[in-house]
Amino acid sequence: MKPAQQKKFDKASFQESVKKHLSATYATTVETATERQWYLAMGRALAELTTFDLLQTEADERIKSAKSVNYLSLEFLIGRLTGNNLISMGLYEQVTDAMAELGHNLTDLLEEERDPSLGNGGLGRLAACFMDSCAAQEFPTVATVFTTNTVYSSNLSKTVAKKKHQTHGVVLKVTHGKWLVQN
Repeated sequence: MKPAQQKKFDKASFQESVKKHLSATYATTVETATERQWYLAMGRALAELTTFDLLQTEADERIKSAKSVNYLSLEFLIGRLTGNNLISMGLYEQVTDAMAELGHNLTDLLEEERDPSLGNGGLGRLAACFMDSCAAQEFPTVATVFTTNTVYSSNLSKTVAKKKHQTHGVVLKVTHGKWLVQN
């Protein structure tokens, strides 16, 4: 049920999109941008490239009428996604070449991605493995992750290692049906 890539990769257009996002989205130049800004601009350019495919996939009648698996977990250790997604889309080598021509190593840029860290243990790894398996088998699958704090509002949390101790900090919090970003 995997749809074909709708839009072919155009290296020159991708590179221009990255440079456009450096200036328009992150208010910096090619010469002064940090590695983090290059990574974020690359991510925006990739989003432009893949959004059309996403919309086409969601409009596909085979997808609309398919049953899906819904996975609910208190933890979900998915790890960093950008490199994995590039491999899954068959774009890793092309993006590596495009970024190299712009003077940046893709492996180094991917180190700028923050790990979602939604949990801290075996259940999170199990959930991630389960989702990867579903994706490999092309099963439509949606994962929902949440924790509950003492005031009973639903949260997505992050695990922070401080002096060899784990602490949890709220990243996204649902309050009266709206998402609030917190650190």
